[in-house]
Amino acid sequence: MLISHENVDSITISNTSQICEGCDVEFNYVSVPLNLQYNFSKSRLGYFAEVGVTASLLRGASGNYALLQETNLDNLLITNATISDLSTSEDVNKMLLQANAALGAKYWLSPSLSIIGSYGYYIGLNSMLGSYMQKSRLSVMLIGLELKL
Repeated sequence: MLISHENVDSITISNTSQICEGCDVEFNYVSVPLNLQYNFSKSRLGYFAEVGVTASLLRGASGNYALLQETNLDNLLITNATISDLSTSEDVNKMLLQANAALGAKYWLSPSLSIIGSYGYYIGLNSMLGSYMQKSRLSVMLIGLELKL
């Protein structure tokens, strides 16, 4: 969405228009987590807390996105947009970093198999695109089985 503002005799005029309507984008990353987990348990039921960092390495990106450039000329803010191809853009970060924390519980079904559930929060430390300073924030709920080999 492109937004421009113009001040005319103390009146602000704003125009809004779609830049890249229907532009689909896709990012493919491989994530490598590094977590520290503290476990405490009572018989078959256990609880844990974990903190860590996840590094996500770019495998590929496709689609188009709009790169905004703002110019301020004598109280006139002009916003220009250029459409860039993600597959060839140098603006896509090759590695994303996220800090995370989670709390959870485990119920041991056998010495090597447990049911696990956790709730965590992830916050991005850098943006997917160098030109935008948008960092991800995720709330994650996990439920599954854990098998120890």
